[in-house]
Order: sequence, then structure tokens, then C-alpha cells
Amino acid sequence: MSLAASFMSSNTLLGAPAEVYLLGTQFGVNMLMVVIAAFVGANLFMPLYYDLELTSVNKYLLRRFNTNTLRVLGSLTFIISTLPYMAAVLYGPAIALSSGPLLGIFCLGIFGPCINAKGAIAGLLTASAMTMTIAIGSVVNKKPQISLDLKTDRCDFDIIGKYGFIEKSKNYTLPGAYSPQ
Repeated sequence: MSLAASFMSSNTLLGAPAEVYLLGTQFGVNMLMVVIAAFVGANLFMPLYYDLELTSVNKYLLRRFNTNTLRVLGSLTFIISTLPYMAAVLYGPAIALSSGPLLGIFCLGIFGPCINAKGAIAGLLTASAMTMTIAIGSVVNKKPQISLDLKTDRCDFDIIGKYGFIEKSKNYTLPGAYSPQ
């Protein structure tokens, strides 16, 4: 569950539909390469590690080159390449939670003390379960059948002008209606 939850990041759930909408279905080639990479990793590297009785790349580097420096350099390279990715992955949920401040306060207020009281492992399991539930729910959930009126015909822009936010605005007309199909 943890691997599946960490593989489906917020960037995947928020950005993939937008990328397909803007750039077309070439994003499918990326998904095809992910499947090929998993197949190559399982059939090329896993038998090698299994035969050598190794559990990580760090142990492989230590055994192959017989120096601790290269192993530490490999670990540092991984950390340096992962930190910007993690910042980008955490920025998506931060923006989503900041759009609804009550939801963020609720999540922090309810789940934060429980996770701290139970310990790190319980926190990890709770976070993984919540992430997986939200990820699957956002993919499986049916879209509401609503239609929103997007015209500004009846908006009183004089009120905004009176308080000094903007000068008198023109009446911009947006498309007639929005439907999420």
C-alpha cells in the first residue's frame, strides 16, 4: 500500500489530466515507458541482486568497487536528485489544502495529535492509508452533473470600484455555461 501511495503523487493526480488535455495523448508514451522500466528492472536487476544476496544498490556498490566513498557518493546523488522532486510533490497538496483553510485545519487538528501520540510507524501507516484512500477516491469518484453559469451580466462592479480595489471594469463575457463532461 505504501509503495502504491508513494508512486501516485499529487503531481500525477493533478497534473496528468491537465497535460493530456493541453498536449494530447503523448503522455501515454510516458506510461508505456514506466511499464517497460518496471519490466526491465524486474528481469535484469532483481536476478542480479538475488544471486549476490543483496538488498540494495548501496550494498552492490560497496561489494563491486570495495570502497565506501562511492557508496556515500551514490547516496548523496540520490538525495540531491530526490529533494527537488519531494518539494514539488508536497507543493501540490499544500496548494489544495490552502484553498480550503478549514479542511487543512481540520486535518491537522484531528490527525496530528493522533499520529504524534501513536508514534512514527502508526503515523506512516495512517498517512499511507489516507493517501491511498484519497488517491483511489479521486480517480473512482463520479463527477457531479452540474452546469455553472459563467456570465458576469448581473455583477455589480461599482461596489468593487467604491472600495478602491479596481477601477470600473468592463463587463467581460465568458462562455455561456460550464459542464464538467
